[in-house]
Amino acid sequence: MIRFGCLLLLSVAAGWFSGAWCGASAATSAPGSSHFSEQYGCEYGYREVNRRCIAVQVPLHAYINSMGDGWSCDRGFSRQEDGCEATVIPPNGHLTTYGWECDRGFQQVRLQCQKIQIPTHAFVVNDTFTVGWECARGFARAADRCTPVPVPQHGFLTASGHEWDCERGYAKRDPGECMRLTVPATAHLDDSGHEWDCNHGFQRIGARCAAIRVPVHAFPTGLAELQSWQCERGYARNGSFCAEVHVPEHAYLNDTGDGWTCERGFSPEGQSCSQLSLPGNAHLDARGNEWFCNPGFEKQGSQCAPTDSAALASAH
Repeated sequence: MIRFGCLLLLSVAAGWFSGAWCGASAATSAPGSSHFSEQYGCEYGYREVNRRCIAVQVPLHAYINSMGDGWSCDRGFSRQEDGCEATVIPPNGHLTTYGWECDRGFQQVRLQCQKIQIPTHAFVVNDTFTVGWECARGFARAADRCTPVPVPQHGFLTASGHEWDCERGYAKRDPGECMRLTVPATAHLDDSGHEWDCNHGFQRIGARCAAIRVPVHAFPTGLAELQSWQCERGYARNGSFCAEVHVPEHAYLNDTGDGWTCERGFSPEGQSCSQLSLPGNAHLDARGNEWFCNPGFEKQGSQCAPTDSAALASAH
């Protein structure tokens, strides 16, 4: 007969979980063990050693862990071999979950907390992996000081506050200056606002936009020069013009519209589609323009012959 018991300590207001005890006692399955169960193992507060349950020995300034099979040091103490020693906190430092760290405005140097030297136009940041300070908006770091960011006319500070960029319609042409862009009549500013693109139907040639020569049965795409126009569906590009796609009998235009594909049950032969002749024990492929032998058969010329294993099985 197995007996169970559970004890749970929980403080919602304080926001902590102290531990849980769940035990099971049964007919002893390990010699000399009165706290062991084949199904549940050792009770809370015991650890298993060679199928025996040994009581957890909790040192001073420690408590049994949540699993119940070991111990952890109290806050402010760290584990040292089989005991807990008080954490040594230097001046201007404080306890953390895993040890200690320096207070705001101080930085760890070996085992001490040294005051961070903050230059003019800077402020303290709580970052262990940096120098511990950052320049105010409008200033940039230069070695151990903060220097003003020179913002030219038609420029503005970026979101970081330590760099500048030109207004829309201007670009950095010379160091420290924003120059107004000259946009051709058939062009427009791009998404960045610091460069221009030609309008639809035009292509860039140097500092101007030239009209794209679009042949009959084509339309402009607004892409690169070699792809500045595309043929309509049913036409294929042939040099500088669009040639009509001649679709043979038992065929249809392909997905791109610049070629053709044979109907299901037909296969291409030159510029036409010929009907497939399926032998016995064969089937069309997924596209329907070729055939394959059924399982247990293999292709031999234009026929499907039984495989060696299938022929042997048929003989028996």
